[in-house]
Formats: sequence, C-alpha cells, structure tokens
Amino acid sequence: MLRLLTFNISGGNVSALSPPGFGLTEKYAAIVELVRRHAPHIVALQEVPESRPLAAQLADALADSTHGPPYKLAASTESHCGLCQVFVQKRLRATGGKDVGPIVLCKIPLPLPPEPDSGDGSGSSGGDAEPEAAAPAAAAGDEASEAAAGAPAVAAAANGNVESATEAAAAGGTAAGAPGAAGGGKRAYPYYLYVAGCHLEPFAEGADYRLAQINMVMREVPPRAHFVLAGDTNMRVKENAAVESRGLVDAWQQVGAPRAQAYSWNTQVNHYHGPGAHEYIARYDRIYVRGLEATSYQLVANEPLTDAGDFLSDHFGLLCELRVPPGPVASPPPNRGAATAAAAKRQRLSPSAGGAAAAGHPPARLFV
Repeated sequence: MLRLLTFNISGGNVSALSPPGFGLTEKYAAIVELVRRHAPHIVALQEVPESRPLAAQLADALADSTHGPPYKLAASTESHCGLCQVFVQKRLRATGGKDVGPIVLCKIPLPLPPEPDSGDGSGSSGGDAEPEAAAPAAAAGDEASEAAAGAPAVAAAANGNVESATEAAAAGGTAAGAPGAAGGGKRAYPYYLYVAGCHLEPFAEGADYRLAQINMVMREVPPRAHFVLAGDTNMRVKENAAVESRGLVDAWQQVGAPRAQAYSWNTQVNHYHGPGAHEYIARYDRIYVRGLEATSYQLVANEPLTDAGDFLSDHFGLLCELRVPPGPVASPPPNRGAATAAAAKRQRLSPSAGGAAAAGHPPARLFV
C-alpha cells in the first residue's frame, strides 16, 4: 500500500492571521512535521518558493532520516507560481525525473519493497511487494536500474516470451528474462509506477490549457503502466468528463469519500488571505489514478494551527492510500477522441450540463 500526500503550500507567505513570530522558517518546519506525522511514500508539493535557501531548507529537512524515512527530491520544475516538486522515500528508488511543462514525472520500480520492520516483527509488505530477496536488483544504483529498463522489451521474444515482452513494453518496463535486463539475467523490476505532480494552468479560462498539459504528460507514460497524477489542477467541475475520458479515475470518487473531504479550497473557513477575501469552495487539488485502487482519501492541514484561525496554507492537503496491483494495467485506456466527443455531446444535450446538482457538487458558480 502506498500513501501519497499532495499539498499546495503557498510557500512564499504565511497566513494573514498568523501570530507574531510565525514566519516562513516556522511554516516550513510545520510542513515537515505534517509529512513526518503521516509518513507518505510520495509527497507532491506545489508553490515551493524558487528562493534557493527556502527550497533547500525543505529538501534538506525531508532528506534527514533522524525523525522518519528520508526522502529524495525525484523531480522539480517551475510553474506559473513557484516550483512543483515530487519527493519519494529513498528506499523506493524513484528514477527518471523529468519536467513536462508545469508537471514533473518520475517512476518507481515495481514490485514495491516490503515496509521496514518496526522492530516488533510487524513489518509488512502491504500486499504490494514481493519477498525481500526480489529487491536487490536495483542495489547497483538508479543508473543500473534505469539502463535495464531501457532495454528493448521485444528482446524477450528470443526466449519465446512474446506476450510478456509486449506487456512489459506497454507497462514501461523490460520483460523478465530479457537479454537487456541487468547482467543479462532475470530482471526483478519489470514494471514501473509512474508518478506525476502538477500545478496546472490557473483561472477558469485555462481549461483548454489544463487538458493539453495533462495530455502532454500522458504521452510520456506507457499505455498500460500504473499511473498517478496529483497536485493543484485548478480544475472546475465542467472539466471532469474530458479528463476522465483519458482513462483517469478520480481517487475521491473511487473511494466514495464524503463531500466534506472533497474541497481542498475553502475560503469560507480558511481566511488565509484575510477575512475580506472572496468566500467560495472548490476542488482545485485532485488525485487521479490509472491501474491503481484508491482505498482511503482525506483532507490534511485543514485545521488552523492556533486559535487565531491561521492555516498552514490557502489550500488544504490531500492524503490518499493506493493499492498497486501486480503486473501491467489490465487494458489500455479508452479511445481518447471518441470518449471526448461523446462527453461533449452528452454535455450539450444534458439539461444539467455545467450544473453541479446532478454530479453531487456545489453550484458551478462557486468555482471561479
């Protein structure tokens, strides 16, 4: 089981209601404490300031193993506001970090390694990992693992294993037993989980840009690879169908979590920018999955730090647990063009198109 935390930290400022003495240093310490408390395997952050000292303070604190698992900065890029970054627990050996516009992408070899033993014998693989003996293949380092992954999967045909070669290529890996595998032998990690952190185009008029940005990163992901996209999408309700037609599943909907856990932007209760700010709620922050099962979903950092009503950010964070099935995704995503056209037609014909009541959401006017 994987835990993923995504959080737009509004990293260049603190709440207008913060008490005297609470500055950016204290804010970053609180962000690190939040991560340590929940111990996610993957952390996607948005609006990390481009200021080198502040970004370095955060990365160094997360890399420290004194108070919890150490994290590696797997990928980082600039967005329209600050940096978009993904941190992954070092033991998961994330590789392939790259930026695709305002989205960062990396990959984690599968199967996942077992969870470290807590010392009382209760360590568990969580159902997603193979026995410990399978893990050392990546011990030679990220470079060796990456080189193995780059070998042509079709080479497995030489062993009469055409089906697994095709599956491995579609899932972004190398077939076990392929000559291109590390050392010419059997690969322990034939598949990858692709992880994308995003901070998409802002404002209501940016819908087309947001969809284009999602399309760009999905072109970088093999069609049958396990995939998760998390971050500040800036999406509105009317964009849901187009995004989901790409074969992506909304983790909040998959879990069936309460509506109270959906809205990561809520200026009705979070007066981060002062009590005079426009009050509305929105699902700007999302977690989308493909080939994964979201088993829990909740808001975090959604309570004020003090009685003064100061929150850690103007967004709430999202914490999600994901089960990673073995092997590649069962079937490729639906035809994008046909699905998009069908969704657009349904929206034109539906009397509730653009409305939120039928979808179980607040009125669309709240999403500005």
